Amino acid sequence: MVLIPTPLAVIVAVILLASGVSVTTFAAIQLVRRKLRSFARPQRVRALERSLGLTREEARNKRVVGFFHPYCNAGGGGERVLWTALAAMQRDHGSDTVFVVYSGDVGAGEGKASKDEILAKVQARFGISLAPASLLFVPLSYRWLVEDSTWSRFTLLGQSLGSVLLVLEALAGLEGVVPDVFIDTMGYAFAYPLVKWMYDIPVGSYTHYPTISTDMLARVRFRQAGHTNRSSVASSALLSRAKLAYYERFARAYAWSLGKADSVMANSTWTRRHLEGLLGVAERADGPETVLGDAAGDIGVRRRKGGAAEKPQPIHAASATASAPTRCVRTVYPPCDTDHLSAFPLSTASRIPSSSSPITIFSLAQFRPEKEHATQLRAFAALVSPSPPGPALLPPSIDPSRLRLVLAGSVRNASDSARVESLRALAQELKVDAQTEFVVNAPFDEICAWMERASVGLHTMVDEHFGITVVEFQAAGLIPLAHASAGPLLDILVPTPSGTPTGFLAPSPSFSSSGSQEAEPLHLSFARSLAHILALPAAEQDAIRSAARESAKERFAVSAFERGWNEGVQGLLAAASVSE
Repeated sequence: MVLIPTPLAVIVAVILLASGVSVTTFAAIQLVRRKLRSFARPQRVRALERSLGLTREEARNKRVVGFFHPYCNAGGGGERVLWTALAAMQRDHGSDTVFVVYSGDVGAGEGKASKDEILAKVQARFGISLAPASLLFVPLSYRWLVEDSTWSRFTLLGQSLGSVLLVLEALAGLEGVVPDVFIDTMGYAFAYPLVKWMYDIPVGSYTHYPTISTDMLARVRFRQAGHTNRSSVASSALLSRAKLAYYERFARAYAWSLGKADSVMANSTWTRRHLEGLLGVAERADGPETVLGDAAGDIGVRRRKGGAAEKPQPIHAASATASAPTRCVRTVYPPCDTDHLSAFPLSTASRIPSSSSPITIFSLAQFRPEKEHATQLRAFAALVSPSPPGPALLPPSIDPSRLRLVLAGSVRNASDSARVESLRALAQELKVDAQTEFVVNAPFDEICAWMERASVGLHTMVDEHFGITVVEFQAAGLIPLAHASAGPLLDILVPTPSGTPTGFLAPSPSFSSSGSQEAEPLHLSFARSLAHILALPAAEQDAIRSAARESAKERFAVSAFERGWNEGVQGLLAAASVSE
């Protein structure tokens, strides 16, 4: 029996090679590479025969497109991108192409699902039908390597190295399948150089959120505490300097790895600008595409007085050469089912039919820490039961007891489930549990039913890369309220040419140059914005709902995503060929 090197052995060998250990090491690594390549084709043929029932001849002649998405069953906006893209490619290329999804959600045991169960959830959550005959799932048993709970320290570095091992399992493991095109739809860029070196196949990347961004660097530099910068670090000048040095070196490695992709798509203007800043390319006006090279150098981040981030500044690509290849970073907005959601009643009267009817504030987001659900609960508490000396925010015409807060979203694992329980406890502590409801892992029809009758859509994440749920709020007829940053600020909640709002933005507290907070907490900013929306006359609310829906339909429909996606992958498909 031939022993296939474990992913760990391969990555150790690559590190040794990078260190220039010896000619013997180099030869050993080249041998591993040749062995893995020689195993790839017959192993793939056997997988297609076994899982899809193809004949050997059919399996040999199928082009294979692989989607790396370890959390394919999570039910969030990133998964909508995955399944919409896959459905579009099945429709356009299904006759000669097989599609592989690499995921840790597949298999037997607690938290795992079968292929049929995953496809059923995709249909229930997103209304997307997939053809099972051309779709194969490869299980990832080492997914824990990319979970933040695995890495209590140096989380970014640990998860990034873990993603390399996970990709190796996907391609070279016992159930691995090497595709003709490798597409990463979650942003694990550190694996790209290894995929290119080992198998020399086209690599595509759809980035929802940069692994590291210039905003993250700026928070450390200006010692601002937050989700990615603990207060214990922010309060220490020494720790902040050490972390900044670590982040800067990590950012260079990330940019170099990302530059190995043959096609890079970003889900928003904010993401694209940060990729540009990391990759060291000058932005081409404010268009949807930016030419990039294959190098990265010094990190540059500027900050306005008061702490607000400026447009990310290019990293100087000092190591770039005239012969370096150029590609495009394309902004491809995530798809939204605007046709279905736009069928919901639009008027305020349909959502709040009488002066005694409940007024529902609806949140839709995965229960992850960066989604800031605690901020939503605190904002709601400040709105309905302000404690002295807190201000009374609602106008006298609105009885606080009429308000309801509904927090809907999916959970991925035990950590997410525990987070929901802690939020329930917080609601009790804030004395708003009687007016708060949690809707966990609900099917698509139930989510739609909530959006059909809710009045305001609430989204509190800071630096939300895009914010597809904010678009869903617009299309469904809710008045969205989101944080004034990233996707909601730059792409989604933009006024119409006539100046009519398509939603509202809650600003962050400002900071002094020393990092001390000078304004009220973020939850009060959201509470004030909610009070403002609820106090608007019905006619003004209706005008905003109408403008928001038209904006969503025009700019974020599924058809618009499919056009952008097809442009992004056509070069990858053209470069791929199926060997005899």
